[in-house]
Amino acid sequence: IQNATDGKFDGPGLAKLLADHSRSDQLLNQIIGFVAAGKFQGVTIDFEEMPASGHKDLQDFLSRLSAAFAPHDWIIAQSVAFDDDEWPYRTYADIVDYTILMAYDQHEDQSDPGAIAGEDWYERILDKRMKQLPADSTIIAIGSYGYNWVKGGTTLVDSFEDAMTQARDNNAQVQFDPATNNPHFSYEDNDGTHQVWFLDAVTVLDRKSVV
Repeated sequence: IQNATDGKFDGPGLAKLLADHSRSDQLLNQIIGFVAAGKFQGVTIDFEEMPASGHKDLQDFLSRLSAAFAPHDWIIAQSVAFDDDEWPYRTYADIVDYTILMAYDQHEDQSDPGAIAGEDWYERILDKRMKQLPADSTIIAIGSYGYNWVKGGTTLVDSFEDAMTQARDNNAQVQFDPATNNPHFSYEDNDGTHQVWFLDAVTVLDRKSVV
């Protein structure tokens, strides 16, 4: 369950909804009905870009959801940003059943071009997070996508296959950055110079060896 429309997360809108107890009750009941009707085992909550002022209401909402789920043995997994020192990781972990650390987007569509999940960044932030979180209920989510940065906008590269197709179609040479252990390539067209960084099997293997 996400607070996103067409891939755009609305943190302030979610905070406003959760601050309204009657509306948040409606949402809670909709989630319960959805899980029951689908005979699911629980939900993954992916609420992103939450303003600091909204954390208290989100914590209250998840506590109420957890209490409603308990008689059915349903679980709550919460996806959270990997590198956000303002996020109260342990507080949420004490409410939900599993915390999913989204270990990617070191550089993303709103940033300058760069590694999606550089090895040094990954190891440093993972060490910090695991000092806050219980290992037996923490899941590390590893990326398998990329971004194509060019003047005028950044586009998502959905998969490794898409990255290879772009490189082939534009006669680009894929390079492996030794500083971050992330692959990348660049090419030029009528839009300007494209810089593409992505994740692949080698980066997955590196992350698994750390975990």
